[in-house]
Amino acid sequence: MENIAISRSQADEADRSSMYTCLVEAAKGLAVEHVMSRSVLTIGSSDTIQAAAQVMSENHLSCLPVVDGDRLKGILTQRDTLKEITGRDGAPPAHVADRMELDVRTICTETSILDASRIMEAAGIKWLPVLSGERLVGVVTQSDATRAITSLVQITRMTAVMNADVTAVDAETTVREATRVMLDEGISCVVAVHHHKVVGILTEKDIVKRIAVSGQDASALLVADVMSFPVVSVEPTDCVFSVCRLMDHRHIHRVLVMEGDRVCGIVTLTDILRALKAALMQAEMVGMDQ
Repeated sequence: MENIAISRSQADEADRSSMYTCLVEAAKGLAVEHVMSRSVLTIGSSDTIQAAAQVMSENHLSCLPVVDGDRLKGILTQRDTLKEITGRDGAPPAHVADRMELDVRTICTETSILDASRIMEAAGIKWLPVLSGERLVGVVTQSDATRAITSLVQITRMTAVMNADVTAVDAETTVREATRVMLDEGISCVVAVHHHKVVGILTEKDIVKRIAVSGQDASALLVADVMSFPVVSVEPTDCVFSVCRLMDHRHIHRVLVMEGDRVCGIVTLTDILRALKAALMQAEMVGMDQ
């Protein structure tokens, strides 16, 4: 990725109008081809859901493009595999074609990272295929967009981006019950507690790794058997840039915000990206008023 960050000293030397103009123009001018991942793992529509779950688990992926020949046919997400887990009940293994999403949003290599982030937020997705003509040439994720935009905008505290509404389940809840809570509430994780203390976090990735891949019964396992622990947490005063680097290094998409043993909130890449985009839009509006 091109290094187009605007330093604080540069901003102090320039007038406000120039700073905002440069900031917004830099965000608009950064094309996804400079940010996207070019090495893309794919799955075929005739492959089984279990095979797709194995690929996602082994490569820390939240979704896979479904490609037959050279053409993009759809996308299979972790949530699609969760639907298969909760509805299996002895039925024969489903294939990717049975669960994949056909309505796929795509972008071209010239699309700006700011426009890509807006598309992802509006559509409620975390991942966009990048096409050159009809050929899949890369993918751009919320992580890519967050890293790129964070280099342009600085938000100091996690309290500015965190979600204080945290869903918790007891660690002795079954994985099937916890999965249904996640699907019903449209969330990607729940916090596991025991005796009112946080002991772990259960994510879609955890369930796919332990249930979909191994074929174990989700009603026979407890959250405590599958959850990730120890929990990665940050403090409310931590800066967003440092937390982004931590999440990227750990290959995680969320962290808890805690003060001692008290949960203050949870922060996902979606939350950070939304806040960064809002900051850019505010900068653009202020710049127009100068």
